[in-house]
Amino acid sequence: SYCCQWSGCCKHFKQRQKLERHMKSHSCYKGFQCSLCSKCFSTSDILHQHKR
Repeated sequence: SYCCQWSGCCKHFKQRQKLERHMKSHSCYKGFQCSLCSKCFSTSDILHQHKR
């Protein structure tokens, strides 16, 4: 069994591929993440607007 190592997540998977797909839910794929709330944005301009 494959276990998610993310802090606070207790999910287990029988297949490594399913764990890898699940891990994507824990990370920021848009590239620009707010250091205050962890929300993700596609451009630095949008992130900057959000921080105001």
